[in-house]
Amino acid sequence: MGYIKVADATSFVLLVWLGLTLALSGLSLWLAIPATPYHLVAGLVLTVYAFILTQYERRTITLALIVSASIVIFCTYIAGLVYDLSYDGQVYHIPAIVALATGWNPLQHDTLSGWNPVYAEAAGADIFIEHYAKGAWYLAASVYKATGNIEHGKGINLLLTFVTFATGIGALQRLGLSMTWSLGIALAAALNPVAIYQASTFYVDGQLASLFTILVFLSISFLHEPKREFLLPLLSALLLLIELKFTGLVYSTLLVIAVIVAAWLHKGRSVALRYALATGALATLAIGVIGYHPYITNTINNGHPFYPALGSESGRNIQWGQAPDEFMQQDRISKLFLSILSHSSNLYPKYKPPFKISNSDLLSLTYADTRYAGFGPLFSGVLILSILPLLTLPYTFSRAALFYISLAFATLAATLLINPEAWWARLAPQFWLMPLLAITVIALGSKHSIKLWLARLILALMLINSSLILLYNIRYSHARTSEMAAMLDRLYHASTIQPVDIIISNGFKVIMSIRLADRHIRYQQSQTLECNPTHSYTHIFKTCAL
Repeated sequence: MGYIKVADATSFVLLVWLGLTLALSGLSLWLAIPATPYHLVAGLVLTVYAFILTQYERRTITLALIVSASIVIFCTYIAGLVYDLSYDGQVYHIPAIVALATGWNPLQHDTLSGWNPVYAEAAGADIFIEHYAKGAWYLAASVYKATGNIEHGKGINLLLTFVTFATGIGALQRLGLSMTWSLGIALAAALNPVAIYQASTFYVDGQLASLFTILVFLSISFLHEPKREFLLPLLSALLLLIELKFTGLVYSTLLVIAVIVAAWLHKGRSVALRYALATGALATLAIGVIGYHPYITNTINNGHPFYPALGSESGRNIQWGQAPDEFMQQDRISKLFLSILSHSSNLYPKYKPPFKISNSDLLSLTYADTRYAGFGPLFSGVLILSILPLLTLPYTFSRAALFYISLAFATLAATLLINPEAWWARLAPQFWLMPLLAITVIALGSKHSIKLWLARLILALMLINSSLILLYNIRYSHARTSEMAAMLDRLYHASTIQPVDIIISNGFKVIMSIRLADRHIRYQQSQTLECNPTHSYTHIFKTCAL
């Protein structure tokens, strides 16, 4: 069990460090202290102090610190190799991070224009920056201040996939699974397709996928062994979820309620109350203090905490306009299944036979916001296969066990159906866990070789599905970054002769000013050009110098 202790200890270090850094960043704003690299340092010092006070052996502590440092260095390095070329990443995630890193304090100036009118005009999508949850931005701003490379903040995406895998191994073994099953299921959980195709961007849905899964795994471990070695990282994951995105608050609330019910019935009142009081106190701090802006300010100024994600115009939410009206008018379950059974695309759901793999589908999954069939080409077939062995559960488990299994499936389903737009994979990335839950149940309770082989097949298909998406994303992220880097190199050489004329599109001015400055490109913004540029990124900028 030594490797499990190291995995648990590594998860402790990484999660508590992120959680404390976020908490310090949010609390510092009340003292008029903006984002600084010292939040990372202070968070690390407090984490190491708390870690030393745990019951881990000295050898485990040393190994965990070495592994944690290696993961942080690796993830930061990889993130710095790739440009975030996604629309949302460049238009409002990066401008939000830069604003926080250059002194914007939402508690002092709740609008960008009140802080810096010129910057607000350059940022463009100020409504999202001003009203959305800011946890991921606080962390990325501290990283940006520490390293000077805006892209390094994306390393948190990859870091959380490592933590998902590490927490999963121990939790699944505590449930009673073998090491082989634990490794396979934990790996599949970590390789959530949404986390994969958003890893090279500042989108936060991949982080939500990882953190929700981490919260599940740590809750399992805590119920098995109710000790602070699991409680502290669990609370850190909950804080990160709440501050990450509005749906993070909703999904984690449903999960926490279910865990409290299971804890009360399975472990007794004391464990349930300890879990409930700890998570309740953390949620109060997260919403009322650290996340005062936007949760409380949105409620005061706009009537509810989830503005503008939940709009009031004709009862429509902000996703209207992201898909055809005839699709959006359907009920949430119909939209969900239409999306699952479709080709991966951003156009319109078009039926695809289960298990069919095409290059166009995989290419669509190299973008951060794939709308239909966002879990990959094999996911629809995997879901169908997952249902079959579950029909025999009443003949496999006791009535008490069936209750907990039903509670798990019902909770996961509730987190999906509470969101009317769960058809969009990135808005409900926890759907990926549904077949993994089925595999876990089969592996725990079945002694029938056919059902076990079916579970192995499902797991293998999920890993193949994720591997294909990962390979395509590595290939195309590298290709797109190389293309942008080559264009910037050509601009640099042209600018050594004279400043180049550039038209930067609205919303992209913040990130392009950073990229041009990083490459020491002399330029001047123009209103018109004498040519008609045709390069791949004319939606971002135009110039005749290429």
